[in-house]
Amino acid sequence: MDHKYYVIDARERLSKLEFSADEDWQIYPQSTYTCPLCNEEVFFSMRDFERHSFSDFSNLSDDETQEMAAVVPKRSESYNSFLDFYCPRCHAPVRIYYLAWAGGRYTRGFNLSLVVERRAV
Repeated sequence: MDHKYYVIDARERLSKLEFSADEDWQIYPQSTYTCPLCNEEVFFSMRDFERHSFSDFSNLSDDETQEMAAVVPKRSESYNSFLDFYCPRCHAPVRIYYLAWAGGRYTRGFNLSLVVERRAV
């Protein structure tokens, strides 16, 4: 089956891939997502990933949520959470998969791993 969504490594779209409470603040530094369809930049901070950790809530339509989930393996050691949104300029749906982790000495963080995007029409 040919899907209208595809999966890429987060390194191809995001400027910062790792956040740690020991090194980063809640709102700075930011990771910049650049939309491949319109070049719009969307900014995310540690607080954004913290808010969506382990949540099943999606900002996308039910159909888009199901179609995106169909192209990503159900289980992986590289992610346990996602954050999704519509590009502010072209309204393309995007989902970022990431690993939310907790470490010793009360630290926590996020490693961004995959991005799911819509194919150009």
